[in-house]
Amino acid sequence: MPFDPKHSWALSALGLGQSARSLAVTSAVLATAAFVVVGIGVWAGQGWWRPLAIGSAAGSFALMVLYFHPWLSMGVLLDVGILSALVWTTWPWATVIGS
Repeated sequence: MPFDPKHSWALSALGLGQSARSLAVTSAVLATAAFVVVGIGVWAGQGWWRPLAIGSAAGSFALMVLYFHPWLSMGVLLDVGILSALVWTTWPWATVIGS
């Protein structure tokens, strides 16, 4: 069965199935835009990109959990990888290990 943004197992259980598609599209556009801004921040050498990257990956992960489909598995892995890399490189002991 193909992915359908009108179906969310969590939203359907809460009785919010009617607004599932608009929520999926809006959330996906926001997460994508946030990731683009993160890329611009990294490219420009700004310090504010890390918190935005964490928020973007967390929001994207939440979206994929709400609308889970096996086709989204790679996206889940990418979000977990981004979050893991950000935690690993910003944790206080990461500078000790990296030196």
